[in-house]
Amino acid sequence: MEEGYLDPPLDKVVTDAHFARRTREVEASDRLNKPINLSRWFPERPYFNSPSFGHQLEAYYNARDLAWKDLEKYDALVMAGGSGPMVDMVNNQRLHDVILGFLAQDKLIVAECYCVTCLAFARDWTDRKSIIRGKHVTGHALEYDYKDGTGFVKSGDLNFGPPFYPLELILRDAVGLKGSITAGLAGRSPRSWITPS
Repeated sequence: MEEGYLDPPLDKVVTDAHFARRTREVEASDRLNKPINLSRWFPERPYFNSPSFGHQLEAYYNARDLAWKDLEKYDALVMAGGSGPMVDMVNNQRLHDVILGFLAQDKLIVAECYCVTCLAFARDWTDRKSIIRGKHVTGHALEYDYKDGTGFVKSGDLNFGPPFYPLELILRDAVGLKGSITAGLAGRSPRSWITPS
């Protein structure tokens, strides 16, 4: 929303007048008045040591299948990034099930910035392999990660410190031996890390 916002790691302005104005217009409109609550839409996976785990697991898959059917009306899933997703999206099992649903329907899935980690952590519960295993992905380099106090709240009232995890390292592990990562640094050409097969 802030025209002239300076991105600390890039050390450059990343929000021009047009996008600042458009963002404020959306914020002032009624377009965000009815968000979809994933906890009411997608079930929570049962706890493994629950006394009725088998029945709960069956109920979970039945409810998830119904929620996946609801996804048919959507064309794509877009996850906008920044540092905020580390707090409420990256390790969100319900969001992982949304991603798996879009994948099962062979629909477009887009993730930006730290939301790419949602893709790294979206895994089928049985084989537990990331959906990006063996793929080529793009994410920012370790050197880009925010430093202490720069990534979250500008007022200084809340400081999570640096990111909870380094995106590049999570992606390296998720793509596995046959995958690869392209990452760029501010003002420099992208560099590619290809994990040897």
